[in-house]
Amino acid sequence: MCAARAWVFGAYFLFSTACSEEPFSVSQLSFDHSILSKDATYLVFLGDTQWYFSSDRESKYYKAALDWVCEAWEKGFDVAAVLNPGDVTNDNTLQEWRRFDKVMKEVGLSMPVLYSTGNHDYPALEQRSKISERALPFFDHFISYHDSLVVARYGSGIDNVLFRIRIQGEPWLVLSLEFGPRKEVLNWASEILDVYNKQPVVLLTHAYLFDEKDLYNSNSVSGFQDWAPKYTFSDAGDGLDIWENVVRGAPQVKMVLCGHNHFSAVVFSENDFAMEVLQLRFDPSNQPNGGNGWLQLLEISKPEAGADSGSLIRGWVYNPILNQVMDDVAGNFEFIIK
Repeated sequence: MCAARAWVFGAYFLFSTACSEEPFSVSQLSFDHSILSKDATYLVFLGDTQWYFSSDRESKYYKAALDWVCEAWEKGFDVAAVLNPGDVTNDNTLQEWRRFDKVMKEVGLSMPVLYSTGNHDYPALEQRSKISERALPFFDHFISYHDSLVVARYGSGIDNVLFRIRIQGEPWLVLSLEFGPRKEVLNWASEILDVYNKQPVVLLTHAYLFDEKDLYNSNSVSGFQDWAPKYTFSDAGDGLDIWENVVRGAPQVKMVLCGHNHFSAVVFSENDFAMEVLQLRFDPSNQPNGGNGWLQLLEISKPEAGADSGSLIRGWVYNPILNQVMDDVAGNFEFIIK
């Protein structure tokens, strides 16, 4: 069961946060969940959370967003999973990870919370332009998964894992891949999808979409792509490597979710089976207050009678603190998953 919340939010928040030391004011109003439907299943995509844990003040915005998710679950809405594409903290310090751990324990989410690793999650040298190693001392310590969630993993770590969740009552898989996946990891991912080829798959990774049309492609244009994975690890794969080696030849991969670059982007690409694949980036870390509570909501439901077979997915960039959808961003869309 989700942990009890210490405070709720009202309209006063809209006017007070810019000048108040505390980000929220207590009111008699509670969260609004009218954007949700009892007939649908939801994936809540957090994007990069790194700046939320730079101080206790910013972490309250993260907690507020998760409290809204928690309350949605308590009201009977079907939240299949909460997804984080990495860069959990900014400087990978013990203090930041303890803030993260404190919030997660206070909220106590009942649904799976699944992560991939970002470049900020590794020990860094030279202001993060080069990472000293792929070890994950804090990530491995503060994040763990129940055995019932894990279908397969690469080696013994938690940075390359195949998870099982349920969407609309049916089994789906989430394949989480490390930041800049190595060639051997991409080979493992392709092989494991050949084995588990019956369920739809969501691929979760950190650096994949560079902008509103291009994947990260370090081999040809890395000089024009800020923070390309190969700037960090010499053996890193990038977005194009993931597409070519894992996604395009696996018809069960229905969507790719990533972060790493601001803010919202959606690309549709045709795989080898003439099926469009949704590729979505969400990273709110350029917003005030560490992200200001913005979420990428993904609603999955059955299409209306007479529509094409498959699943209907709707996306919203939504702020549960403000109870607002952000207009004119790519993360607001509709798409039929075949």
